[in-house]
Amino acid sequence: MGINMLRFSYWLQHGQVPYTAIISGEHNKASFHLATREHFQSAYYKIANKTDALEHLCKTRALKAEEIAFVFDDILDVSMARKCGIRILVNRPGPSLFQKYIADHKLADYVTAAHSGRYAVRECCELIMGFQNSFETAIEERSAFSAKYTRYLRARNEMPTDFFTREGDQIVTKKP
Repeated sequence: MGINMLRFSYWLQHGQVPYTAIISGEHNKASFHLATREHFQSAYYKIANKTDALEHLCKTRALKAEEIAFVFDDILDVSMARKCGIRILVNRPGPSLFQKYIADHKLADYVTAAHSGRYAVRECCELIMGFQNSFETAIEERSAFSAKYTRYLRARNEMPTDFFTREGDQIVTKKP
């Protein structure tokens, strides 16, 4: 719901559904399901060097890395965190040298209070909506299932999800 609400709040402000992608280093069925169910425009998988996916995404969508909000949780994500505009680290229970590394190198703009699997993504989405001053309007429109929300939902649901993976030295379109 958090991702949907963030996308809806963007749609309310800009009249278009924001570009949304998921990037995984593995063949991750959970990410495929999320991307398809929520109509993300892209899902990248089996791309160990995630900056390759970031570069592909920026090139094909005419984006700059600094325009991207990036939510991450592990070492494979550091290369992207170095490049993206907003970097949000998902917290983990217990002490972590990784979190200290991220803090020492100023690679996260925010660390979630919630841990992974405990509404951390929802926290990220609501944080961004709060900064955009769109949280309350989005909640009111969504809870009323307003005409605006219905139009947004129709636009979102018409979007296909493109799947990309690495084959040799190329990133290609390929269904998982």
